[in-house]
Amino acid sequence: QITRDPTTGAIILGKEFSLNVGSYITDGLDIEGHWGADLHDLGLPAGAGRIKLQSYISYLRELTVDGVPAVPSLNYAGSIGDTATAIAADGSSVSDLSHPKWKANTTLGYAVGPFSAALHWRYISSMHDLMDGPGSTDPGVPAYSYFDLDAHWHPIDSIEVTAGLNNLTDKGPPRVAGAPLLTDAATYDVIGRTYYVGLKASIN
Repeated sequence: QITRDPTTGAIILGKEFSLNVGSYITDGLDIEGHWGADLHDLGLPAGAGRIKLQSYISYLRELTVDGVPAVPSLNYAGSIGDTATAIAADGSSVSDLSHPKWKANTTLGYAVGPFSAALHWRYISSMHDLMDGPGSTDPGVPAYSYFDLDAHWHPIDSIEVTAGLNNLTDKGPPRVAGAPLLTDAATYDVIGRTYYVGLKASIN
């Protein structure tokens, strides 16, 4: 809330606002798990490679805001379309749209010799849409899953070739009533399927 002279850096304007936002009450649970094994230990021939499985899971049980001007206390966990939980200093709303109860990022990877590849699963649970208002028959946003794939190859120790594909199924974003662009671009993929390749070389 401080404006400075772009040439001298001196303060030329200071703003002060009074806003009682009451309280934020939130709790949940984060879970992280990793597992890996050589395929030889699972009965396959020696040199068959190695697999790994890892997952990061977040559960939002409660996000209750109390005392925001003109907004009753409400548990926003499991909702989308929220513009009330983030308030700017001048009292205007700042969009903080999505609060899924469950989010997960899971990776299944395989590696053998200089080659490795992984399949990634991004999961976002379903949410009801706050922007549709009371009595709306809009079902909200269904659960969403995105799948990505990447691969890495080291022909020699100093060179790494990478390639990947994001959003394998080219899944479009859901409609969110009243949101910018009618969706939440911070949570959902608004671009669609994308590809990339890369080359990294190190010089000793």
